[in-house]
Amino acid sequence: MEASTTTSTTPAETSLLQEYTKGCDLWAEIEEACCSKDPQYKQLVTDAIKAFQTAAVIVKMTDLYSKNEELNDINTASLQFLSIPYYLGCLYQKVPTLEHSERLAQMKLSKQYLDEFTETCIRLKLFTANDIEAMKRTGEAPPDVRRTEKIERYKREKELNEKLKVIMKQKIDKSILSMLDDEEADDGEFERETSILLLQLSAIKTFEALNLVKQEIEILEHMIKLMSENNGQLPVVPKPEPSQFKPLVIGDPRHQIAKNAFRPGWNLPTVSIEEAGMIDYQVALEQQKRTQEKEKQYVKGKGKGEWKKIRNY
Repeated sequence: MEASTTTSTTPAETSLLQEYTKGCDLWAEIEEACCSKDPQYKQLVTDAIKAFQTAAVIVKMTDLYSKNEELNDINTASLQFLSIPYYLGCLYQKVPTLEHSERLAQMKLSKQYLDEFTETCIRLKLFTANDIEAMKRTGEAPPDVRRTEKIERYKREKELNEKLKVIMKQKIDKSILSMLDDEEADDGEFERETSILLLQLSAIKTFEALNLVKQEIEILEHMIKLMSENNGQLPVVPKPEPSQFKPLVIGDPRHQIAKNAFRPGWNLPTVSIEEAGMIDYQVALEQQKRTQEKEKQYVKGKGKGEWKKIRNY
């Protein structure tokens, strides 16, 4: 049986909604920001983390969810708060830092929150059977398998986004009709379907986010190990020796065919008539200069016979 969509709101739930909404608004600003080096960007990330962490504390204090309940048992107003660990996991990846040790600590926190969200999605059956199979896989999958899985997740993400657009349009149309009829619109059904679709989208994005976190943790741990063995500095990587062979560049044969399509069968001139005349002129000047030099040698006493030899040279 589907959970009821109308319940009384407690002060704790009001604070939870306020902190969650604040975090989501800051998340939207962060996603639109273009420079992560801007001090304002770092402050946005810090404030968003604080808002979602406060919301997470309220969720635990109020025992908002039970480990035994299914998706249909959760109240519509509470569905959106299931994504708090997802946002925290993504936000810790966005904190700009310089120290490797600090970055490693943040990546481990990110992985912790993303793992928590993943467990929730598995329990509530927000993942497909293929998703769960990929999670349970030990070791790295072959490239073709990874590519197929990535394409499949991309298609699902696109479909979910299309469904969200349709739902939002239906919600707007219903609100307009309610305003014309002077009635209050009941958005409970739309809110529930929207929340579930957003959770499914977050579940798909968690795959990529977790992969990136795991890879960065491995790299950071390796770098920190190298630095500990080299007095706190990364070892200098030796420059590769230059290759004795020129790289073989294989171009697209279609470009070469198109280039030669209207080329005649004989060699075309590489210079213009004016340029050819200038070259001949320079050659004549050079020849005249050499002749004058040889005439000077004759004047110095080499004789007529010798001059003839020089002129014929």
